[in-house]
Amino acid sequence: MIEILLSWHTIRIRFFRVSLLSALLLAVGSMAAVITGSAMSAEKPEASIADSSHTASKVAEDLNQAIRSGDVERLRSLLAEDVLIFESGNVESSLAEYESHHMQSDIAFMSGMNIVLISRQVIDSGDMATVVSQSRIQGTYKENEIDLTNTETLVLKKLAGQWKIVHIHWSSR
Repeated sequence: MIEILLSWHTIRIRFFRVSLLSALLLAVGSMAAVITGSAMSAEKPEASIADSSHTASKVAEDLNQAIRSGDVERLRSLLAEDVLIFESGNVESSLAEYESHHMQSDIAFMSGMNIVLISRQVIDSGDMATVVSQSRIQGTYKENEIDLTNTETLVLKKLAGQWKIVHIHWSSR
């Protein structure tokens, strides 16, 4: 178990089959979500998009565009080999696992959706960055009308001079 003590908050995280680096990256993303929680309220669709010119923000946009367009090569270039992906209670612990499980269904789902970015915050820590976004997803998938509010936390690390996504957490309601 990893325990992170802040002067006002204690976060305890348990990990099974997850590397220490991944645990730390998740902790950074969790802290970012706590810190920026007020900016992520679904009651504020007019919220401004912060840091849209930051390189990490552009990587987040590239990720979403690559999924929507089905650009698998671009997805591979954005994700680290050991990317840790949390989605709907499932965990994929590598790019290879994501490719063999949910990548194609994510592409099929997102290709028919209209996505409106509500807010985006970037927390830059030098060679690491956390991007916390909220968006509205609407469309039709398999003859079902979809209308979701989605939250996305991306943790990026600068590897060989290039930002790579090392952790993704997607959640929607």
